[in-house]
Amino acid sequence: MRWRTASGKSLKIPVSVLVVIHTPDGQILLLERADRPGFWQSVTGSLDAPDEPPALAAAREVFEETGLRVGEGIEVAAEFAAGEPALSGHDSVPEAASPVKTTATPAASGVATGGHLLLQDLHIQNRYEIFAHWRHRYGPGVTHNTEHVFALPVPAPCAVRLAPREHLAFAWLPWAEAAARCFSPSNAEAIRLLAGRLGWCGRAVPADDPAPDAGPVPCCSTPGVRPVSGCSVPGDDPATPADPAPRRP
Repeated sequence: MRWRTASGKSLKIPVSVLVVIHTPDGQILLLERADRPGFWQSVTGSLDAPDEPPALAAAREVFEETGLRVGEGIEVAAEFAAGEPALSGHDSVPEAASPVKTTATPAASGVATGGHLLLQDLHIQNRYEIFAHWRHRYGPGVTHNTEHVFALPVPAPCAVRLAPREHLAFAWLPWAEAAARCFSPSNAEAIRLLAGRLGWCGRAVPADDPAPDAGPVPCCSTPGVRPVSGCSVPGDDPATPADPAPRRP
């Protein structure tokens, strides 16, 4: 989003949110960008105003991009506030699920999920250097963006209402496949973080992920503020400096 200075100039705010929407068994919702077909991501967006709380921005972006309504309040689960819990073991492996994908269909109302949705603050902030060719969108001297990371559990995969000007399609994917498909490094890292914290790491890995003898897909667990290299501001620009041509995953 953009805000206007006293002179009326429209500028982007260098603070954004990332919201990973997931089911209890590790299905992740990804959205395909309308401006770059083939680039997939979780819900992202910048603050509407410098004083907008990141949690409110996250709830707003979730509704704007998916139609899902977040309930009142923000959940700070103990496992997210206190650090990394031990990974849960899984004796059974769920069947590989085919992505549920649809084209954009505008609607005026929200999406019903049959449950009360509550954001979870993951207490993670990622700091990015904004590529030089995008800095004109920001205020003078702004060189970095700070991303606040949230999770949004939903009971089960559901159809969502897309914003046609922002996204072409959505897909529900097993966590490892979703992490591999994300074009943003911090988006993939957030998914792997959740996999470690919620015990998904023992579940099936898609065929195009690392081979079994290559070891498990890593789960990242470092909280706090940290720099992220090799990417741009999520939700705005491609994650590679070379700006490659989009491709279908």
